[in-house]
Amino acid sequence: MPKAFEFLQDTYLSVMVVMVPLYIITAAFAGSEAVDTGSQNYLMYAFLQSIQFVVGIYVLLAGVRLLLGEIVPAFRGIAMKLVPDAIPALDCPSSSLTLPML
Repeated sequence: MPKAFEFLQDTYLSVMVVMVPLYIITAAFAGSEAVDTGSQNYLMYAFLQSIQFVVGIYVLLAGVRLLLGEIVPAFRGIAMKLVPDAIPALDCPSSSLTLPML
């Protein structure tokens, strides 16, 4: 990846770079009549909703990482007694976890 685009390696920043323009462009095409935002500008409302989406993704993935970080050592302890040479297998969200070599 070129040096200019290294910032896109962060998952949440990449989601933000995609979602903010998507929300704002959609709101611009829909117009202010499409959504009742009260006294708030409809483009600002779209921006805030896109940021709220990114924060929701962050909270979801942080919870998954926390759960996996707690459950892997527990299963590893059980596996050492039942199947001594077992290797724990994790799904995709664990790819960004920093787990020590088991």
